[in-house]
Amino acid sequence: LQAPLSSAQKELMAELKKELSIMVGNGEVNAVNQAALRSKLIQISCGAVYGMDHKAYIVQAPGRLLMLKELLAAIPGKIIVFAPLTSVLGLLYREIGCTHPCTLMDNSSTKKTRLKLLHDWQTDLDKRVLLSHPGPVARGIDLSMANTIIWYAPIDRTEYFMQANERINGINQTRPRYIIRMSGCSIERDIYERLESNQALQGVILKLKEMKLD
Repeated sequence: LQAPLSSAQKELMAELKKELSIMVGNGEVNAVNQAALRSKLIQISCGAVYGMDHKAYIVQAPGRLLMLKELLAAIPGKIIVFAPLTSVLGLLYREIGCTHPCTLMDNSSTKKTRLKLLHDWQTDLDKRVLLSHPGPVARGIDLSMANTIIWYAPIDRTEYFMQANERINGINQTRPRYIIRMSGCSIERDIYERLESNQALQGVILKLKEMKLD
């Protein structure tokens, strides 16, 4: 599902496009720089950009937030929402937690804490939404109390993406399963497609040069 980009997001993506053009002109487009640009693009799309001081700065992304809220209101039962950044998880928890009781889990949680949080989420009927980074639940955990996964944005690791999607395929799953992928631009959609087909992400950010931001 495509969420409209705000003017602030478009402005930052235009700056990222200029940065890419400079790198191409200087012959500096290597794997490390491409990964950094991909990460920046995902941050902009999510609405939380990390600065040079390693702090997260909010970028207004009302279209994306509204789409998530509409999905949560329309889909019955328990839902898993994956986001690739800790700052974004915190943002979403503040935005949706008041209307949709959430269990929040990020990469900083210990194994003991994760297991308790997951047990509480699965057994508490009032807690509909598991809001999580995909890393902590990527392997060996049955989350089939939910039959819907929403990706707020793609993650930059194929293994996490593929394994996290398997969490709703437990032996007790009896309902149709749905995986919803939110995006704000064509590059995010390309990332999802490559993740799904287990292809390398090298080169995908170069399409930013031709991407229209009107």
